[in-house]
Amino acid sequence: MVVNITISVIVSFIIAWFISAFFIWIAAKIVSGKKATFAGALAAAILGPILYFIFYAIFSIELAYIFGSTVGSFIALIIAIIVLSWLYGVIFSTSIFGGFIIAVLVTIVTYVIFLIIGILFGTPIPVLHNFALVMYAGLL
Repeated sequence: MVVNITISVIVSFIIAWFISAFFIWIAAKIVSGKKATFAGALAAAILGPILYFIFYAIFSIELAYIFGSTVGSFIALIIAIIVLSWLYGVIFSTSIFGGFIIAVLVTIVTYVIFLIIGILFGTPIPVLHNFALVMYAGLL
């Protein structure tokens, strides 16, 4: 039984990774043109959420002591988005602003896709948002 659950989690993770990478690849193609590769999108889909989480977690804790939890969390969010934009910029050979545009496009495309899925299958948006968090934890 535990083996089945573990395999299910691994398969779900791999599927979510590829779907997320596809969205990132499309956004990167729009911003950087031929420079965007699917392999780069796969790397961004793995590294993006990891770096985002690390920077957000560290800075939100530290800045909460200085500015309070709300302001500290907001500043940490900005820092994490800048780091994510930098990562996309490096991976797809574009500027940090280009990386930011990729991140914004990925977020918009993800929400639109999940909105369409929600309308087609009658899934409430909060459930879709939670699935989107699992699928792509970068900016969602």
